[in-house]
Amino acid sequence: MGFTQSVEAATGTVYNYALVNYYATGSDSISYHSDDEHFLEKEPAIASFSFLGVRDFLMKHKPPGQAKGKAKAAEEAQDPAVTAEIAKAAGSPLKFALRPGTMILMRGTTQSNWLHSIPKRAGDGGGGRINITFRRNMTVAGTENYYRYNVGTGKVWKWDEGKREMALFANCN
Repeated sequence: MGFTQSVEAATGTVYNYALVNYYATGSDSISYHSDDEHFLEKEPAIASFSFLGVRDFLMKHKPPGQAKGKAKAAEEAQDPAVTAEIAKAAGSPLKFALRPGTMILMRGTTQSNWLHSIPKRAGDGGGGRINITFRRNMTVAGTENYYRYNVGTGKVWKWDEGKREMALFANCN
């Protein structure tokens, strides 16, 4: 059984593409966001794997007005207890250490009710981190647009095992 098939068996989800991110140093980061693009399923399952360096993964509730699902419905119904709970949780992020080989599975209402980020890590001498996320795209056009937006026609990099770093593979300009 291959890696993708193992991920699908473990998560109960069939994926049709993977997104790879490389964080070269502790200075590389991604701010709070949700993976709630329209070309993904309504409540997507995203399996995220970490390799190489250790980084923190933060999660916090979306602020009132941005959350969807049950929390959004309660807020719209002006339930002050739920609204106060969401506001309190939005200021207190959950923190997980992503060590090599760690998998985080985000599914259900995770993307509609939560934000996540990889913050900068000062003094990170552990080298780079590779992140692979498995996703299910619902339209071909969505994947092509995502690729053009995030990769464009710039440089293409690959992992150099001998140097243990990313190396220029091709210039697509």
